[in-house]
Amino acid sequence: MLGADSTVVEIHALIEPAFAPLVRTDSQFWNAGGIYVSLKFFGIDVSAENFKSLFIGGIAFATPSSPGILASNHSIFPLNEKADDKWLKWSPVIEITNAGTAAPQGSPSSLLLKSVSPGSKQ
Repeated sequence: MLGADSTVVEIHALIEPAFAPLVRTDSQFWNAGGIYVSLKFFGIDVSAENFKSLFIGGIAFATPSSPGILASNHSIFPLNEKADDKWLKWSPVIEITNAGTAAPQGSPSSLLLKSVSPGSKQ
């Protein structure tokens, strides 16, 4: 959905209750769809999140190894164009429960992601 001032695109995301503890105020979100290609001095670098995201797109996120406080319902996060290399090295230890159940208890948490243009200030 186009933002009220037409400068951002807003994406509403639902997080299942079992996975809500993974989303913290300092979590980072990025566009995980498509293929990224960059030309380098000695060749081409090609990367993709996963096979499924090539066709249907997706959003990925990472939480720092020393995570911040739990994000509240209706939190707003920027949606970055791609992942920063340091985010991919984060490895927090966060306990989740009921992750294997087909229908977790409770209501999903709601998040609002806003697209971020390369070089824009957040």
